[in-house]
Amino acid sequence: TAHFFGAATVKNKLWTVFNGYRTGTVARCKDEKEAEQKKEYKMGKIKVTPCEIEGLLVIETTVFGDARGYFMETYNYNDFKEAGIDLQFVQDNQSASKKGVLRGLHFQINYPKDKLVRVIRGEVFDVAVDLRRGSKTYGKWYGVTLSEENKKQFFIPKDFAHGFVVLSD
Repeated sequence: TAHFFGAATVKNKLWTVFNGYRTGTVARCKDEKEAEQKKEYKMGKIKVTPCEIEGLLVIETTVFGDARGYFMETYNYNDFKEAGIDLQFVQDNQSASKKGVLRGLHFQINYPKDKLVRVIRGEVFDVAVDLRRGSKTYGKWYGVTLSEENKKQFFIPKDFAHGFVVLSD
């Protein structure tokens, strides 16, 4: 099988990213003030913020809450299409991991997949690495904190490696 990076390179790159995040020596994703300066798209019940790497998107849905709890629509084809994400998802996966678990970097060579990632309990630092050959951001990464509190989603197009580290118990 062909790999864009050797196995040791992928492991080292991922640990460098996550260790930098943990120690504060590598920049996380942009803070709120900088994010506000980026072009944001509001469609229906979602807000879509493009990341520094073309194709990566942070999606925030409208949360309707009251004393009973909350309701939110995590995916609506029409809202996503209006935001430029014209995809119909055909597979839904879920994982659970303990604090400190590092998963990734995963990518598919023969059957690449777009991913929509969210956290329903706890908190993770989620990273995507651009593996698109010829891309001006090839090999660059972007990370975002996803949690049950912020309810953000991270859209990762095919041809990106994906990984995360669990930050919460």
